[in-house]
Amino acid sequence: MPTGAQIRMARAAVRLSVRELAAEARVSPTTITRVETDGSSNASTLAALERALEAAGVEFLPDNGVRLKVIQLGTPARSDPGGSAKPARAEAAPRAKKPPAEPKAKPAPSSKLDQIRALREQGAR
Repeated sequence: MPTGAQIRMARAAVRLSVRELAAEARVSPTTITRVETDGSSNASTLAALERALEAAGVEFLPDNGVRLKVIQLGTPARSDPGGSAKPARAEAAPRAKKPPAEPKAKPAPSSKLDQIRALREQGAR
């Protein structure tokens, strides 16, 4: 079972917030905070957190460390004893990029004279 420090390191390695990990592991965010702080929790909660983080691409090391799994592209999927096919190595999902900012519209004319000028410009187009 992973320690609270390992959970915190693993979450940071895959850049998951407490709420994101809570949603993936189906536990409350308060539980994750408690586990990371003092390491206290039941075995089923720790197992759920471990499964969620391993699915995100973390490998827990026996010396209380963590690392990201090595990604091997082009390797065939292998099946586990449960019968579902899994890729040989999990790949951490890339973060989505922000869309480019749209150009800002010109501010609305503030005075009557500015409004008249703006209307004349629109008519000249």
